[in-house]
Amino acid sequence: MCNMYLMVYSAIPHIEMCSGGNSVVDETTPGNLPRAAALLPDPYPLWKPPEPTDATDKGMFGNVASVALGPDGTLWALHRGGRVWGPGAFDANERITDQEPIAVDVVVQMHPDTGKVLRKWGAGHFWMPHMITIDRNNSVWVADVGRHQVLKFTASGQLLMTVGRKLQPGHDKLTLCKPTQAAFMNDGSFLVSDGYCNSRVMRFNPDGSYHSQYELPKGSSFIGVAHSLVLDECDGEVLLADREGMMVHKWDLNTRQLIETISLAQYGKVWALVKGPYGRTLALTWQPGSWAVLLDVSQPVFHWRLPNSSSLWPHDLALGPAALPLTGAGDRLLAVYVAPLCKECGAIQKYVLFPQDFGAPRKDLPAPVVAPAARKPVLAHIHVGGQGAAAAAAAAHVQQQHHQEVPEGEQDEIKDMDEKTEREDEQAEEEVQKEEEQED
Repeated sequence: MCNMYLMVYSAIPHIEMCSGGNSVVDETTPGNLPRAAALLPDPYPLWKPPEPTDATDKGMFGNVASVALGPDGTLWALHRGGRVWGPGAFDANERITDQEPIAVDVVVQMHPDTGKVLRKWGAGHFWMPHMITIDRNNSVWVADVGRHQVLKFTASGQLLMTVGRKLQPGHDKLTLCKPTQAAFMNDGSFLVSDGYCNSRVMRFNPDGSYHSQYELPKGSSFIGVAHSLVLDECDGEVLLADREGMMVHKWDLNTRQLIETISLAQYGKVWALVKGPYGRTLALTWQPGSWAVLLDVSQPVFHWRLPNSSSLWPHDLALGPAALPLTGAGDRLLAVYVAPLCKECGAIQKYVLFPQDFGAPRKDLPAPVVAPAARKPVLAHIHVGGQGAAAAAAAAHVQQQHHQEVPEGEQDEIKDMDEKTEREDEQAEEEVQKEEEQED
């Protein structure tokens, strides 16, 4: 009998299997969403994404409409370059009134821990970009409600495919009307939520030709706004966020029959859906004047509030691993990136989901920075570095609306800490090599 052991690296390790057309998730292993936890602003001091008003050689990034993580772990953001969807942006026939495309780069790839811009592109392609998604091949898909198309690019910005007719809203198999997002299947087929004008989800073959579409049964209520889309190919399900209806519709992927409609009205409008590494579908809900909520669609009783987000206008979210220094060699925490879509909302907001009694691996790691609560205190039972969150917040510098730049002295300390860690790792590797040579 021979055994083969395969070691696979994952930033957030998890066990997830597809057996008999149903997802099998082991909730006792690392990588699953902790139920007893709280979302807090990311305490990692080097997180500083570009501000919407940061000047470039061609203009500004503009408001953040969407965020996504690619298969390589990098963070992608979709901006609007100063263009605002306000009264008069579209005429009575759903045609955008701006005659020219956005002249600045609005697609931005950045480091997920620091927000450092790695590359940017997109000038001259978009009229009113809505949401960005990255497929398993690292191709970049952008739904543009102004152009009435979904566009597929390489990671470097080369246009590969368009679906729909440019600047021509429509309701047939060849046209879209203010499409909002794309989702993908393993064979290269893809789905598009369509959108603000049409109450449907379109399915296309890998070459972009029409396949079929998903709609609500005749006689039932219409879809308010088909705003966000995910699919679970193992379970054979398509899930659509009906923003204005405050609900999630679920169809059978193959039969296109409606399985159920889940009302989330008590949490507000449903802005975005996302699949996590733990086999769950999460929804981002929000109502002006209330804190945004991240919840498990299948079990809404499990939900986590985003502190001080009552004026954030959260439009989209992405999930990924938190910065490694927060945990050291232990299980990585889950980070939540939120795209705030309003003029005064600022840059991408980043939160970390801290389990109860979490202990930071290093004493010199800054405690989570908790902004002053607008409605109620952020959980006081969270423990970081042996202190309760309330005590840590009292000792820390209180954050205002956005993360502030790290003082130069603290940057030097962090750099020295990282260099020290690298030297220790190198020494450990050398010792292991020496032991292996001795054994040989």
